[in-house]
Amino acid sequence: RPSGDALVRLLNKIDLERALKCNKKHLHDRFVVIEETNSETYNKHIRNVENTEIEEIAFIRLKGLDWNTTEEDIKKFLHDCKVKKVVITTNERGKPSGDAFVQLESEADVDKARKHNREYIGKRFVVVEKIDQSQYVRETQDSEIIIKKTTATVSTGMDM
Repeated sequence: RPSGDALVRLLNKIDLERALKCNKKHLHDRFVVIEETNSETYNKHIRNVENTEIEEIAFIRLKGLDWNTTEEDIKKFLHDCKVKKVVITTNERGKPSGDAFVQLESEADVDKARKHNREYIGKRFVVVEKIDQSQYVRETQDSEIIIKKTTATVSTGMDM
């Protein structure tokens, strides 16, 4: 069951200052405490979250995709796997990077997906590799938001 805490890594001091202005204000009907922390505390919490297994979480990375590959193409490619989420990444210009990150329902699905390694989607073969949750989060989110408790702890990332 979620605790209500959140751990947020902000990109710069301006965002930190804006977040701290919301300290002790209400979000819906809940009182929110926002505190600045350092990278050591942030990394410790990330490791704790990664080691907490509330449900079985499994992730893969697909490399070598054609730039026109869709989420539906990937789901068809992984037809024998229970796909929870597909994220096709883009480069700094917003164009597809040729990579996708997939959240699967179980480790058994990862094993099934890896059997498709070097099989083709369209005219290109696809490399399938297992990744961990931290890599999935890093690669698929512009800013990292990790749910932890009722207090929002903020790290600017400046000392990382």
